[in-house]
Amino acid sequence: MTYHGFSAKGVFSDDLTIVEEGIFDDQMKYLHDNGYTTLTPDEFYQWHAGEKEFPKKSVMITIDDGCYDAYYIAYPIIKKYGFSATVFCIGKNLAGVTPEYNTDVNVNDYVREDVISKVREEYPRFYFESHTYNMHKRVDGKPPVSVFTYDQMMDDFNENAKYEFSYLAYPWGNYSDTVWQVLEDCNYKMAFTYKPYYYALRSDNKYAVNRIKIPGNLPLDTFIDICEGKSASRDNPEAPENQSSSSEDNAN
Repeated sequence: MTYHGFSAKGVFSDDLTIVEEGIFDDQMKYLHDNGYTTLTPDEFYQWHAGEKEFPKKSVMITIDDGCYDAYYIAYPIIKKYGFSATVFCIGKNLAGVTPEYNTDVNVNDYVREDVISKVREEYPRFYFESHTYNMHKRVDGKPPVSVFTYDQMMDDFNENAKYEFSYLAYPWGNYSDTVWQVLEDCNYKMAFTYKPYYYALRSDNKYAVNRIKIPGNLPLDTFIDICEGKSASRDNPEAPENQSSSSEDNAN
């Protein structure tokens, strides 16, 4: 599953990438109360490689962009239920000190190095990984992975080297053969995309693992359908209703 941003309890946004705190808590409570296992990136890697099996009721929770509400809102809820989650951070935003949280949904800031260091020591199951260093911006209207050379991408990855990231989520889900080569040469284990939205499979390329977006207006019943494998199939990826997915190889 992939999330992007969160808002304080009772604060709702027209931006469907923002999930209100109470809604997120309800979703995590459902997973907890119904016996779901949440996988770390390494555990998911082991599953994908066929090295280890996990319960069928397993999910991987991911959060893109590294906005500071991932720490102030999502992190306490993840800890409360003893879960794992992975935040994919934009490297150029990490230097400095994380600001105090502002409940105004329009205020946008980022988790920074101080929080990453603290959380890695305090609760190791809350991971921070790469959303590239500075490729979350369009170049002449196109994603950088579509236009950057190998050397340009390598320069970007090298800027993130000090954070010791092993996993990456592509900005906007876009990827290319060139970025796959850079990932290989930089010893990244896996990379995640999205759109169309369907369950990850062991047959997915390790550098193009799919995810399902969880928007802010998603009803809990539809969230449950996703968890139960009734939504977002490859054959009909955008429609949450009237879908089924019975493969034993499925993981969210």
